[in-house]
Amino acid sequence: MKIDAKRLESMTRGTEELEIWLLDILREGIAILEEVPADYWEELAARMVDAKLGGLARRIRTWPALLNQKNGPHQLTEEIADVYLFIQAFQRIDQLPASHQIDLLITGGVIQKKEPVLAGKPVEDHWLVTGQYHGEEENLKYRRTWLLGETTGKAALLLDYAWGRNDFTEHWITGSAFTGAIVYYPSNYPQRALVKSFELSKRPYEMPEGFEEINAMLFQYAKAIADNPWLFSFPCLLNQCRPVFQKPNWLLLDKNNQVISLAESPDGYWNLLALSAGKTINLFAQWENNKLLPLAVWRQGQLIPLTK
Repeated sequence: MKIDAKRLESMTRGTEELEIWLLDILREGIAILEEVPADYWEELAARMVDAKLGGLARRIRTWPALLNQKNGPHQLTEEIADVYLFIQAFQRIDQLPASHQIDLLITGGVIQKKEPVLAGKPVEDHWLVTGQYHGEEENLKYRRTWLLGETTGKAALLLDYAWGRNDFTEHWITGSAFTGAIVYYPSNYPQRALVKSFELSKRPYEMPEGFEEINAMLFQYAKAIADNPWLFSFPCLLNQCRPVFQKPNWLLLDKNNQVISLAESPDGYWNLLALSAGKTINLFAQWENNKLLPLAVWRQGQLIPLTK
């Protein structure tokens, strides 16, 4: 990925400024951030935008809400540590392999154009749309769509955006399948992709093997993070698991009764509990922020979405 030298210099100065801020906060204590006004965060984010570090600016804008959550100071400390790791790596970017440099630039906010990506090597397979997650940031809607290859077992993330009242240009339905080719964005741990060609498929989809144990999933996630420390989310298919509600927490148990927390949900996971009916299920989910977000249940050859 080519980047203008002037922009790289601006980004480097931005990381140096943010490093000073982070170290000052750590010396004074996270608690002082609970008292700062809202425009404090916006001013810091704006300085990162000026430094061409839009990726960091978006993260900073989420920090005030993070402080109001359960264990907020602890979660913010983890965020600061993650950003500090990014800063240290970025200031040594010329010493890193090309694939790591790409991951750093993307995390910082550099946008990859679609045309060069589509010129890359395609991966052909029978793909299943295994789950979607929608969100919105500052009037910008985003949608994450996960695909899973039947033969390769590879997961792919389609990331789409729509501004204001505009709708997404592509429509992917959870549970639908297609035969075609995708191309992954360059990365040390390829995950985001573009669909290069597709033909809707009506033949049965054979789901690849999932994780039988939570520990196996976490081990694979650790390997992914080793390849790209700024990986945002990790898709996983968990077999023979069971959702449990222990007020006020929602949990997931594997066949060995190992427990993992589910992401917070204002509506709870009553639909997931109903689909389980006290029995084990096969669950497709994404692992993010040390919690699991259920997206769909695979049952009797059918994928049942859990998100709208």
